[in-house]
Amino acid sequence: MISAIIPTYNDIKNLNLIVAVLKDISKINEIIIVDDGSNKKSKRVLGKIEGVKLITNARNMGKSKAVKVGIENSLNYSVLLIDADLTNLKPAHIRKMIDSFNKDGYDMVLGDRQNEFFLTKVIGFSTAYGGERLIKDKNVLLNNNLIGPSGYLLEPNINRYYFKKTKVKIVKLCGLGQEFKIQKKGAKGFIKDLKMYFDYIKYLGLKEFLFQLSFCRKFRNN
Repeated sequence: MISAIIPTYNDIKNLNLIVAVLKDISKINEIIIVDDGSNKKSKRVLGKIEGVKLITNARNMGKSKAVKVGIENSLNYSVLLIDADLTNLKPAHIRKMIDSFNKDGYDMVLGDRQNEFFLTKVIGFSTAYGGERLIKDKNVLLNNNLIGPSGYLLEPNINRYYFKKTKVKIVKLCGLGQEFKIQKKGAKGFIKDLKMYFDYIKYLGLKEFLFQLSFCRKFRNN
């Protein structure tokens, strides 16, 4: 069985639909929402979602630490990490990831959102740093300190380990997208996205950053 973990910081617009999709998946018997210090309005919405385990951080700690809290409080050996700002999520998307996971014994299945900006898709960025990841053994994440970095460095850090040391499958998720920061926050969101890109390069180094992009371009079509 699988525990689904959704970190959120005031991303509540699509959360009920995402939870409804996850409830439709028989292999998922636990849904954990980690409220990473959201405002009062968001907390009221989160408190009304039924059939989930809600964990509340007293203050905003960043995505990486929110995910770590969720994993540490999960019951199952395998975990599905999923973002709270997805658009058009369908049960078929999750089932496709699980089917690949079960059929071929991958250590990680990485979801490749198809409804993304063209350039980020072409270079492999949206594939490499997407949040939808099915992890076979959560202890690999915890024991190798793969979710220690703060902010949005979770995905680059996971990639650095899994792309070189484990068996990874990338599956296309047609129609799946997300609400981009520029859509949610305008110019401030665009600037925040740019900062995030530079943070990836600064954290990984240019060589590792380019390797992760090339890895995804190569294997997303296999």
